[in-house]
Amino acid sequence: MKYEIWTFTFSALCALSGCGGGEDWASKDPSAFAVSANTFDIASGWKQLLLTGYTKTLYFTQTTSTCEGTLQILQTPAEIYNATSFKYAYQNTLSYTERYYVCTNQSARTTLNVKQYNWFSRDYANSYVSVNQQTGDWQTPAVFPQAARVGQTGVIGQFNNSDSTGAPTGIEKWSYSLEADTASSAKFRLVMSAEDANGQWVGTEENIFRVAPDNTLTLISVTKKFPSGFHIEAK
Repeated sequence: MKYEIWTFTFSALCALSGCGGGEDWASKDPSAFAVSANTFDIASGWKQLLLTGYTKTLYFTQTTSTCEGTLQILQTPAEIYNATSFKYAYQNTLSYTERYYVCTNQSARTTLNVKQYNWFSRDYANSYVSVNQQTGDWQTPAVFPQAARVGQTGVIGQFNNSDSTGAPTGIEKWSYSLEADTASSAKFRLVMSAEDANGQWVGTEENIFRVAPDNTLTLISVTKKFPSGFHIEAK
């Protein structure tokens, strides 16, 4: 769910790296890891997640990540911001707290906090984001698939990042894939890849959600990767 303003997060994580949801019911289902033939309305699931909000704590270890720690996420329910506007109809906040207990370079204990303000269209599509005096503007609100099948991939959209003066700082591209889970569910992989103003890659975040038969989404993992080699895989 995150709109990442990568210039902030990358700088903070450099200090660490040196830069040189719910119960996993699928594992207990007898049809676990089957390929569902169903179609899934991801747009409907995304809307429901925005309406209800959620909290999640995920964990990462040095087995799969550069550091060991926890990732806590709090997304507030979307509320009316401007009832007469199409692009800025709703707003919510998304808070990430990342706690690093130990890293491969023996960095000291560190906590990173990021709070984002997000705006959505009347259709609950992503339209604008603001964090730490930086903004991301979707020229066209994001488009999530309404009838996706396992094996399908696609583009959701992209937004332009700017600093506090309005100067462009880069872009962020969103794409997705729908992957096998069980005979009645699927995994929705949301890929958010950012570039700076010179077109250089500065980071990628992947959020994986389990999609239930009723199209509801549950976040099950977050992976972050940076050019320095710093990465975390939180589950």
